[in-house]
Amino acid sequence: EMKARSIPGVARRASAAAAIAALLVASSVGGLETHAAAAASGEVDGGGIVVAWGVVSALNIPTDLNDVVAISAGQAFPLALRSNGTLVELGVDDYGHPRPAPPVTDVVAIAAGGNFDLALKRDGSVAKWSEGMEPPVPLSIIETDVTAVSDGMLLKRDGTVELVSLDAPPAWSTDPGLEATDERGVTAISGGAQYLVLHGDGTVGAIRGPKGVPADLTNVVAISAGGTCSMALRQDGTVVEWAVHEDPYGACNVPSGLARVLTVSAGSDFSLALELDGTVMAWCNDNEGAVEVPSGMVGVKSISAGSRAFAIATRRDQSSANLGAIAAAAIPLLLVVLAALLGLAFRRSVAPIAVRLESFMPTYVAVALALLSVPLVALTIHPTVANAARSP
Repeated sequence: EMKARSIPGVARRASAAAAIAALLVASSVGGLETHAAAAASGEVDGGGIVVAWGVVSALNIPTDLNDVVAISAGQAFPLALRSNGTLVELGVDDYGHPRPAPPVTDVVAIAAGGNFDLALKRDGSVAKWSEGMEPPVPLSIIETDVTAVSDGMLLKRDGTVELVSLDAPPAWSTDPGLEATDERGVTAISGGAQYLVLHGDGTVGAIRGPKGVPADLTNVVAISAGGTCSMALRQDGTVVEWAVHEDPYGACNVPSGLARVLTVSAGSDFSLALELDGTVMAWCNDNEGAVEVPSGMVGVKSISAGSRAFAIATRRDQSSANLGAIAAAAIPLLLVVLAALLGLAFRRSVAPIAVRLESFMPTYVAVALALLSVPLVALTIHPTVANAARSP
């Protein structure tokens, strides 16, 4: 009679243990998929390290700088934004000394320009400064209620755009150094030889600068204005590029087969594209090494092309990335084993040996599947680990 009552209980416990194991496996896979999606969107947990190439003699990248969440190459003096909201100047002064960073905190976005730099703070205010000008541009707050900054441009919360300059503003302007435009419904901006705006419907406009934009330019999700070329990234991951000046080097020719692109950056006379797998493509004029991407560049999260034949990128520290991936795979696996052991403990006290062996099978199968699937999922879905595994 005891056996008759215990067998259904054993079956229920076995099914419950198997279900717990399956749910834990599914949760581990879902977690890795979420991490992969975050990587594809350019998010870097805790920030990354900075890599530079091309003409880097005027750059200074601290060896302990490993928490960078945004970079801006600019025309001369690049900037890095740390995860704690402070700034790091990546350039040197005329004597080769590291340039001091301005005392700006709580920063969420940066734009290094030719004549001055801009930093967007969390409260929507914008700081403006330049140590490289003669005389230097003092640090000041020039505007509020801003959502994005670029070289010489501000995007306001209401979707309007303002241009920023060192010169005296037009007579009708009430804000020193600011000039309003008639552009509305703007979602992104980019300043260079052209001042580009991206509208919510996926179309692109040029507020200022030589020439315009291609007439058939639609379904755009990102823009970048450079010195020779302007670039647009379409929703399908393809890139459109056009010349804004004479193009003697054929700089504005997108390499054939370039697709699945995450973001783009246009420099002085060269261009960069970051693909979804974390690799960097560079093309155009290479008289100073700006398109010679360093070998072994994997896990790249952001790129920025400069105006003095140099480029910088952020990527995750591979050691921390690998440890994170191992933990992501190991912790759910340990939970699966723990669930199986708990199921065994419950069943051992009531079930006969023969019933026990039979009822253990779902748990054994679940554990075996977990052992096989979690590491494979970590390598196939997690892009950083996959790249690290494939790299020499």
